Amino acid sequence: MEDKQTVEFLTWLTEGGQKPLQFHSREPDQKAELWLGALPVTRADLSRIARHWAGLTPEIAGALADRCFARIQASEGGTWRPAI
Repeated sequence: MEDKQTVEFLTWLTEGGQKPLQFHSREPDQKAELWLGALPVTRADLSRIARHWAGLTPEIAGALADRCFARIQASEGGTWRPAI
């Protein structure tokens, strides 16, 4: 259930994969940050969006944001792509 919810949220957030959601840095020596298109996205941002997306409690939305970050980091190239 958690994996399905994570995929559904990421698919919705990226409009079916049309918007890139990936880790990258502006400078080579900086830590990579998560970006949705041209906007940086934090864990708090994802949590807040998730709360409104599915009417989740803050705790459950935070857990979903953590799963999203982990899934994107584990993806090839640090970029999330929906399954086709």
